[in-house]
Amino acid sequence: MLRLLFRAPSGKDYIYLGYPMHLTPTEFRILDYIAERQGGAADADELAAHCYPGKSADAANVSVRVSTINQKAHTIGGRKLLHLVKGRGYKICDDI
Repeated sequence: MLRLLFRAPSGKDYIYLGYPMHLTPTEFRILDYIAERQGGAADADELAAHCYPGKSADAANVSVRVSTINQKAHTIGGRKLLHLVKGRGYKICDDI
C-alpha cells in the first residue's frame, strides 16, 4: 500500500502526497500526535495539553491549527487531512 502521509526525513515536517506540508512547530505536534494514534481520535483538550505544555490553551486554539493543517493539505491534494469525529476528537481522514 502506498503511504500518502509520512514524517519527513528531517523529522520536523510531514510529506503529504509527495509534497512537504511546511507545518509550524505547533501544527507538526498536532499532526504528529494524531498520526501516532494510528487511526484513533485525539480529543481537542488532550491535544491542547500536549501541544501547548504549561500554557493556557483550549480546544479553540487546536481547532484553528487543525483548520490550517487542512488548508495546507487541501492546497496539496485537494481535500482535507483531518476531521472531527463527534464525541471522540480529531483523526486522520479514512480515505487517504
